[in-house]
Amino acid sequence: MSSTFEPLIQALSSISNLTIDTQVQPYATLAPSIQPTFSTEQNSWTLSRAQLGGFINAAEWPLSPSIGSGPTVHFILYVPGPSLAPLTVDGSEGTNAWLIPQWGGVVIHNPATSSHHLTAADLHAPFLTFSHQLLSLLGLPEHPASLPIRLATLSRVRAASLFLSASSTLGSLARLTLALPSISIPNSVADSVSLTIAHLETSCAAFKKGDFETALHSARIAEAAAETAFFERSMVGQVYFPDEHKVAVYLPLLGPVAVPLVLAAIKELKPLVLGWVDRSRRVRL
Repeated sequence: MSSTFEPLIQALSSISNLTIDTQVQPYATLAPSIQPTFSTEQNSWTLSRAQLGGFINAAEWPLSPSIGSGPTVHFILYVPGPSLAPLTVDGSEGTNAWLIPQWGGVVIHNPATSSHHLTAADLHAPFLTFSHQLLSLLGLPEHPASLPIRLATLSRVRAASLFLSASSTLGSLARLTLALPSISIPNSVADSVSLTIAHLETSCAAFKKGDFETALHSARIAEAAAETAFFERSMVGQVYFPDEHKVAVYLPLLGPVAVPLVLAAIKELKPLVLGWVDRSRRVRL
């Protein structure tokens, strides 16, 4: 696995920070809705294209939805048991692999022997397929054939995406502060906003010069700082605490204090009001 993925991860290191984690699920059963059919012509079990969407058995396979702070891309290598081997996908032309948009990829591997262990040679072809699936999920263009040119294109697209994301997040934060004038802005948020603006300016200048590596680096810092500012914990609590809640919280506390003050004020004002009314009667008479 390392010999196949490590060079690709190193090539993508300037674009994305990728980490690898593995998990083995023995005796993994298919979902109840998946019913392969046996083909006598091919002497194999076959999955139809309509069944691929429900192939992942989320109820029985404890796949972690997220590993680490970023999104997770899953790559499933499914080795069918002896009762379902060999297992193929209808119309796959021998690849037995397919992509699941915004989730990952699946490869069905039918070992050539009945050995209980998979060697590095057995895993080379499936992990090579995973490499192509990873590039497709990352949005790497299919043309031209040169991988460095395609990676350079993806780097520019990634830089522009991060630049727009940071700008959008900063605009949302500005609209939030205008909509809630009473919200307090911590110093950490102000520092993050200043950092975001500074790196957005650096990234914009790098775009104009054609220095896309610097543009990507600055855009990544700006996007992280903008997200930190927008999701500041002290501010998020205030956003979801409207004025109606403040009245509901403080009214029971102020009520017992206000009642004696109001009664005392009425007691003090009553003689003044009565005296004013009495003088008004005398003037009329």
